[in-house]
Amino acid sequence: MFRKLLILFVILVFVLVTIIAFRSRFFALSVNPPSAQKAVPKTVPTCSVPAASGVALPAVANITGGSFSDQQIIIPAGTNIFLTSSLILVANDLLQVDGTITVNPIGVPFGRQVNITLVSQNNNVVIGPAGQVGSASAQSPSKPMRTVTGRIASAFPGTNGGYVRLLSPGGGIDIQGNVEGFGGGNGGKATSKGVILTGMSALAGAGPRSEAVAVGGQGGFGGDVRLCALDGINIGSAALVRGGMGGGMGHAFATAGSGKDAHASGGPANNGGNILIDGLVPGMAVINAGRIEGGSVDWAGAAFATGGASTAVPLNGGKAVARGGLGGDGGTVLFSSCVVTPPVGIINAHLGGDGGTANATGGNGFSSLVTGKGGNADAWGGFGGQRGALPQIPTPAGVVPGGTSGIGATWVGTGGTATARSGNGGTRTTPPPPLPALNGGNSGNAFAQGGTGAGGTGATVAISAATAAVAPAGAGGTTVTSAGTP
Repeated sequence: MFRKLLILFVILVFVLVTIIAFRSRFFALSVNPPSAQKAVPKTVPTCSVPAASGVALPAVANITGGSFSDQQIIIPAGTNIFLTSSLILVANDLLQVDGTITVNPIGVPFGRQVNITLVSQNNNVVIGPAGQVGSASAQSPSKPMRTVTGRIASAFPGTNGGYVRLLSPGGGIDIQGNVEGFGGGNGGKATSKGVILTGMSALAGAGPRSEAVAVGGQGGFGGDVRLCALDGINIGSAALVRGGMGGGMGHAFATAGSGKDAHASGGPANNGGNILIDGLVPGMAVINAGRIEGGSVDWAGAAFATGGASTAVPLNGGKAVARGGLGGDGGTVLFSSCVVTPPVGIINAHLGGDGGTANATGGNGFSSLVTGKGGNADAWGGFGGQRGALPQIPTPAGVVPGGTSGIGATWVGTGGTATARSGNGGTRTTPPPPLPALNGGNSGNAFAQGGTGAGGTGATVAISAATAAVAPAGAGGTTVTSAGTP
């Protein structure tokens, strides 16, 4: 009699759990990630000359920003000016920088773009051999990682990199050192952790939703450099004029609770800064013996999604979807109302940035007398960014194209790597006789597609352990797949 009651009890439990599992799966909700928060629109610097402030220049060691004017302004060698706000220097006569003017990354509040404007009204703007104005890798501030539990984590975008302007409406510009736009801030990192349901709430599928959705923020634009002169522009043999680096790195981490889905989207990177060279009269001469190039781009945000392993209802493991961020486009060099005297020197656009990697891991199915299926895993590596447009260099003999960092006209950033691992099927507990022994749960499917990149070959995609297949993949990203075992 006891044996019959035990068998009846096991059967009833089996039926009850199956009904609850069907109910939970039928009414399950899935959250789609929102778009990444975008950086504010880019401010392109102009050739307009700011009015002299009438405020005399203080001791240069005490300058952290502001607007100052004087008859002549010289920043001596060995002097370091670290800015926390924008700086405007207007000289009536010579303006020369032999020291360093850059940002103080610790002292700049989030969201503040720091720009530099150097003006000589009636003479030259000179950047000496030891002079450094701006920094392509000195990135604007970013907000720290945003971490939430049981809801969507959408991180903030990075701050745009500041621009640098050298203006000489009554003279020329002579650069023997470095002039660089500031780098865009990295996108914010996002972490979402699903709520873990326990006890009767887990059994009934009730309580807070335990999906996990994380979206990294977009990086900030790289800062531009603008050179505007009346009498001509000279770039020395050891000089570098470069756009700021486009921000990236808005990573996303999503880890779901029991049996729930995880969605992670890496933030897109932003574009590198441009170089804009303007003659204030038609045909102004530009002599370049150094290097002029658009800004580079940091890596796009990576995405890591882990579906919830089932510990109760729902019985199936959670799905994991990961999408790497898109790579930003490289900066370029633009000319207006000027002629570059041959030999033109090195004048390059820059490569696009690499797409973000994607890593998706499906949750394991429930293991007991009844079992669940392993969660599916889908991963898409981010596309690489495009190279900056080839500079169109005006010479006395006509327009000639510039290069792309010495590599070629069709190069783009590398596509992001995609890795997908489906969840294991649940292991079935051996029931007491006379109930038959059944197989465990099936594994989930795994799909991975690397982002389009600069060459390379497509990859084989394993759809599942039981039905392996080959599917098209991105041209350049490395693709790695691994299906769970049943």
